[in-house]
Amino acid sequence: MAQVGDGLVALPFDARTKEQLEWVAAMALESDGEAIVWVAVTTKHQDAALEAGLNADRDAEYAALIDDIAAAGAGVDGRTVSRFRREWRRIERRDHFRSPRRDEARLAVQSLAEAAVDIEEHAIRSNAEAPGAASVDEEAQGRSR
Repeated sequence: MAQVGDGLVALPFDARTKEQLEWVAAMALESDGEAIVWVAVTTKHQDAALEAGLNADRDAEYAALIDDIAAAGAGVDGRTVSRFRREWRRIERRDHFRSPRRDEARLAVQSLAEAAVDIEEHAIRSNAEAPGAASVDEEAQGRSR
């Protein structure tokens, strides 16, 4: 969303945005409020300026996510990975023009997820190889006897 003026914002025109705005307008009207959804035609220069502004906003959000991932380090748990994935999806839903840092942020989340899986698998193998550790199959067989 780009702030164009006082109480006036610009959003890319697509089916999803149009449906959401019509839904919000209907809710306002049902609550005895007022709402108008306007579709504007802009010049190529205005389009480029709006796209650049929206990309800059998303780039800043992706950069913050990348910084958070770097600060978390590789030894994170699945819950933290899920939080970073949700944050990436939240930003991506508003990234109408595929900002330049989008793929960088996606790869950072993906790398962190892969590292978390590797750590978890290593921990499982280490526990299974520990002296006196019974496997899940051995424990199940012992209970079934």
